[in-house]
Formats: sequence, structure tokens, C-alpha cells
Amino acid sequence: MRLIDIYKETPDGVQLVTAGCIQTGSTDLQKAVQTKFYTMANGTLCAYPVQTAKSTMTLTLQCTKPQAAAIEAAAALGSLLFAGLRFGVNWGDDVYDPFVTGYRGFLTGSVEICEMYAKSGLYSITLPLILDAVGATYRKPAVPAISPGALSLDETVQARTGFEMVLLPVGGVVRPVLRRRQTYFTYSDTLAVDLHLTRADSGRCESMEPFISGSTDTAIFTDGAAAHVTGTAPLEQGENAVLIRCSLTPCRELIVCIPVYKQAQAGGA
Repeated sequence: MRLIDIYKETPDGVQLVTAGCIQTGSTDLQKAVQTKFYTMANGTLCAYPVQTAKSTMTLTLQCTKPQAAAIEAAAALGSLLFAGLRFGVNWGDDVYDPFVTGYRGFLTGSVEICEMYAKSGLYSITLPLILDAVGATYRKPAVPAISPGALSLDETVQARTGFEMVLLPVGGVVRPVLRRRQTYFTYSDTLAVDLHLTRADSGRCESMEPFISGSTDTAIFTDGAAAHVTGTAPLEQGENAVLIRCSLTPCRELIVCIPVYKQAQAGGA
């Protein structure tokens, strides 16, 4: 699943438009060479290579009605930042943390918005884009996203490759969630969580609000540029889903899900 966050650039800085849209359809990229040709007085053809080729694509998204409305309102700006965008051979950043930068795309035509099925609440949006580039480098400034760093469970550091970004219902709303790929097994009645965080745009973290499901000792420590969240989540017998949620204006909320299975003690019930 290809998830995309969309941002807009304003005089007050980069601001979130919507998060968790699904990129559907083709990821085809068209590269048009922009060499300039001139005919000299003697008929000789002279060519001046242009270092930057024109890169275009058609982005198709599937989203909810509120997401579609937010994109419609922001489209008038003429350009947007797309974090997690996939096109050609470009497949975003680190899988564990794919939304820290946003490719800048200029809208080149009509934005198409339509409900996919009557009263379904699901919408399809098509955006024709020219991607901002210099030479072979695409411009993708940092966006105000909460970026997860080292994560420890019961004092064991977790591998970054062990997580994936998915859509899950949280609080009655489907949201992008960073989920551990495999279930964590334990005999303990609790799970100790230790998560380090920064902002991708190097912004401040003082007002960050942390939450760890069921924890009564959740704490956050920050030096302004980074944050450190700790807590102890209670576990029930069998399957558990431990959620870590960190929110900070104007960032997209970071949600981490740890599927945990509490095993019965040997010889126990």
C-alpha cells in the first residue's frame, strides 16, 4: 500500500493538508528532454543541452470525503508537497520513516475529484503534476512530521526494518500507523516502552503530547529539538495491541502499534 501525506507551503511555513491518502494507479514518470536547438546563419544546427529534464506524472489518490475536501481547497495554491510519493524509480525514503520529506509538485491542469461509489464516502482524485527538479535531483524539502528514532521494548532495541506503515482504525477513524510486522511475545504483565523522537523539519518539540495505551506512568523528556517518551503498558492474557501516540501542532500525529501476545506461564492456567 502506497500512503501519501500532503502539505502546503505558506508564508507561515509548511502546513499539513491531509495524511494517509492512498496512491493508486500508475507510478509512470515522463521525462522530456529540454535541449534548445538553433539554426546558424550557414545552416548548421546548434544544440544547447539543458541540464534539467521536464518530469511529469499523473497522481491518482483514493481518500475519504474530508481528505478530498482538504485537497480541493489546497489545490488553488498551484503546488503541493507529497510525502511518500512514488514515481518512476523513486520510492520515497526509509520504509521505517517514509514521510520526512515532501516532493514538490506543480499542478499543470484540472484536478479531478469524484466519489467512487454512490454514498460510499470514498473519493478518487487525479492530479496532473510537474515535479520540481534541478538536474537529476528532485526537490523535496523537510516537512513538519514527527520522526521516530530508536524504539526499545523491555530494554531491547527494535530493528527499524521490523516496522511498516499501514492504515488502521484508531479512535473510530482510519489513520496511518507505524506497525511492528511481527507479534511481540512475552510472559510479563507489562511492556516497557522507550521511544526517541525528533521533528523532520528540525522544529521544536516542547509541546508534544504523548500517550501509551493503558499506561499510568507515561512521561516525556525534551531538550527542545528532540523528545524521549517512556511508559509501561499493562497486558492482558493473549493478544494485545499497544498504541503509542504522539501529537504536536502543526505535525501529523505519529501512531505506533505494537502487537503483543502475553503467554501463559509454564504450569499456569
